[in-house]
Amino acid sequence: MLALYHREISGEGQHVDVSIQQCVVWCLMNLTGHWECYEWDWPRDGMNWKSHMGAIKGVGGTRCKDGYVAIVANPAPVAPIAATYEAMKAMMIEEGKAPDWWLAEDWYARFFELQASKDQDLIDLPWNPISEFILTKTKAELYKVALEKRLLLAPAQNVKEIWEDPQLLARDYWQEVEHPELGESLTYCGAPVKLSEAPWQIKRRPPLIGEHNEEVYGNELGISRADLVLLKQAGII
Repeated sequence: MLALYHREISGEGQHVDVSIQQCVVWCLMNLTGHWECYEWDWPRDGMNWKSHMGAIKGVGGTRCKDGYVAIVANPAPVAPIAATYEAMKAMMIEEGKAPDWWLAEDWYARFFELQASKDQDLIDLPWNPISEFILTKTKAELYKVALEKRLLLAPAQNVKEIWEDPQLLARDYWQEVEHPELGESLTYCGAPVKLSEAPWQIKRRPPLIGEHNEEVYGNELGISRADLVLLKQAGII
């Protein structure tokens, strides 16, 4: 975008050199310090993240009644995670789905003990009843609770569910765009953000293949119409 902006104000293009490695490091910046602390690189473990202390369940996806949700709920000494754990625990108690052996344990006191054990079966003890409880709920039910209680939980939505998402509908996210060549309108994703001073809008349909060849090659690059014909015949454009 900066290169395009520079071109608009100066008339000159820019060479953009982007490091894929730096982009990946930035996206995983919460993991880059892990090696310094534990000398451990975090690999994927199927639906979960796997650490030096065992797999962290729920992050990648936990099966529910009609699909999957991503949830972080452990008796960990981290406020948002602990809040999600406590909310799930309260729901289970209210519905009589919390096992006595699970309620009898002080999982916060045992958290570091279990993690340090590197035994995945022990690590999963606080989590297993929660995952079984989640199996009894739909994505919509869990998401509703997550919004009300600000939990670390999000549904894995399919295309139909995204299309019917109440938030996107309330924001008029989906936009109809005319396609004269088709004689109909097609639905597109709309504004990623709502700006009062500089409202985002779709000005026209996407260009057809080669629609702006003459404008770009001729007006911008100075290629003659005769050369354009030759380039097209050669299959270059």
